[in-house]
Amino acid sequence: EISNFIQKDNLSSSILIYNPVEAKNKINAWKKALPWIKPHYAIKSSPSMDLIKDLANQGAGMIVLPNPKSKQVSN
Repeated sequence: EISNFIQKDNLSSSILIYNPVEAKNKINAWKKALPWIKPHYAIKSSPSMDLIKDLANQGAGMIVLPNPKSKQVSN
């Protein structure tokens, strides 16, 4: 299904393939290897809300970063 989308879309837009099981595994590996450091996720202009919710449910913090394009426009 993904290859059909890519062939049809010809990569004119970006896509995110999100695997919630892998995200949970990565957070758990982090907690095991570095239990004294709380993981944080940098939220950018187009975040995946499913990813943000899953990471928050696993105890990760969030950092909101400004959109670099908006900074260029304001200068």
